Amino acid sequence: MAIGHKSGQQKFWFLPNFYWLPPLTLRLEKLTMRTLLRATVVAAALAGLAVAGCTTTSPPSDDVTATDETRSADETVVFACPGGETITAQFIGAETAIVTLPNQDPVTLPATESASGARYSDGTTTLWNKGEEVLVEVDNTVVLSDCTAQN
Repeated sequence: MAIGHKSGQQKFWFLPNFYWLPPLTLRLEKLTMRTLLRATVVAAALAGLAVAGCTTTSPPSDDVTATDETRSADETVVFACPGGETITAQFIGAETAIVTLPNQDPVTLPATESASGARYSDGTTTLWNKGEEVLVEVDNTVVLSDCTAQN
């Protein structure tokens, strides 16, 4: 036997005695597993919150094919323009507008998709309606603008 060696003790007397190390290591392993489990749960919860925070619910679409306040019944509206001209528009539900421009015959315009307000177009004549105002284009050229409802 070596000098300073007793049963259950370190063989070399000049090295520190680490008999307490294995139980501490086991405790650290348990603590580490517990910590890893908690860290995993926390990471999963944070990932769930991050995903929930990144998702968006889209607001109601601004695409309106009648007016801002969708017309529920047939309605005829006269719009007065700054130059003294008038536009008469008969809105038939949300699908169609029969538009009479100054010195022209009535034109039937089907509703088309619009980002804001209402748009009626047959490809040549376009009536844009937002709130109480309209704008008219013929062949992609604005012919009447800033016309306001008179009814």
